[in-house]
Amino acid sequence: MENYKDFSHEINQLFSAKKLELIKEAINKTNSSPDKKFNERTKEDLTKLVEAAYQHKSLREFSTKPDYNIMIGKREQKFINTNRLVRASDMDIGLQKTGYISAAGRCLVMQAKVVGRDVVMVFLDSVGKQSRFADAVRVRQWLEANPTPQPLRRL
Repeated sequence: MENYKDFSHEINQLFSAKKLELIKEAINKTNSSPDKKFNERTKEDLTKLVEAAYQHKSLREFSTKPDYNIMIGKREQKFINTNRLVRASDMDIGLQKTGYISAAGRCLVMQAKVVGRDVVMVFLDSVGKQSRFADAVRVRQWLEANPTPQPLRRL
């Protein structure tokens, strides 16, 4: 169990102003095409952000715990991870973040090991609350069925 002050301090130290700037930049970039809210650059920026965040052990640990108990004052509070894939423990997830913002809808970014490869997945503007997780499972299943796909491009 962690103390809220210690937890908060550690998270604040891990997120430097530059990383927050990258997040804001990625969120604010849009594609002029009406059928796409985000362009390829945004996805690349988020992929780089996941790769940078993965270098911090505390972020990996905090983001992949199914639940977390902390003391707030004299009371213990339990927080549950919003990523059902983490709670199910059926994927080797190294780092993840779920979220919702009006510009991007329901989102999921994560790093996972699939067929021995480190893979970063970025899902933006999911149709339903659960579709981003189902999409991640489908990507994992596709990679398992096609263990040596030819990349369209590397970042």
